[in-house]
Amino acid sequence: MHETLDKGHGRIETRRCTAVGELDWLNLLGLKARWPKLASVACVESTRDMGGKLSTEKRYVISSLPADSRHPACRALTGASRTACIGVWT
Repeated sequence: MHETLDKGHGRIETRRCTAVGELDWLNLLGLKARWPKLASVACVESTRDMGGKLSTEKRYVISSLPADSRHPACRALTGASRTACIGVWT
């Protein structure tokens, strides 16, 4: 897991990224065969504090790259490499 903290414009945002590369469990759902190049799955949880009002959002990424919670695509999703990411769901 990797965590970043971003402050500015009246808000504090904490992002926690967890990436996994052990994907055998996808076979149980029949999904691994549908995405043969899939190498990792990541979840980015963003918590924003804007003047005491908290909001939390989770975003998920599947990728052909090895699991790496420090990869920019995992940390922010905004800088995701279009060749590396198979898909992004919010």
